Amino acid sequence: MSKPSADNASSCTFSVTVRDTTPPSVTCPADVAVKSLEAEGAAVTFTPATASDGVTTSPRLTYSHASGSVFPQGTTPVTATARDEAGLTAERTFQVTVRRPTTVPVPDEPIGFGCSSGGLGNVGGGAWLLLMGSVLFLQQCTLRAWVVRGACAWEAASTRRASAAYE
Repeated sequence: MSKPSADNASSCTFSVTVRDTTPPSVTCPADVAVKSLEAEGAAVTFTPATASDGVTTSPRLTYSHASGSVFPQGTTPVTATARDEAGLTAERTFQVTVRRPTTVPVPDEPIGFGCSSGGLGNVGGGAWLLLMGSVLFLQQCTLRAWVVRGACAWEAASTRRASAAYE
């Protein structure tokens, strides 16, 4: 306010408008990888993304796939979107990967079955076959053995010994 010498007063007012022109920032969690034997995939829970903004205290976060939902086998991108009060948005993406295990889990109790043979005709010696999980053991084999739908089948082979094999 200024006062001229004649005691006249004058004033001036003005408005200040703050415009939010900067979108929020988003920080995503690390990529997530899980294993599942289920053909449809697995329910996956991930750490929430975080968002910050210079004007909006808590920008709203949304996701293309919700935490805890079922993700299919393979890799699925998850997009986290932050929206501030001015309507400005920012997006970041992380990956959720569901894979089948590379090995079959070993049960607490042993399972499997075995077959044996005392020899056929002029083929001497015996053979036994033990299936535990997915490992096939052959020992003292003068016979060739295989399993077809849970049944044992034998065929005479040379007198060479077979070594342990992984199926």
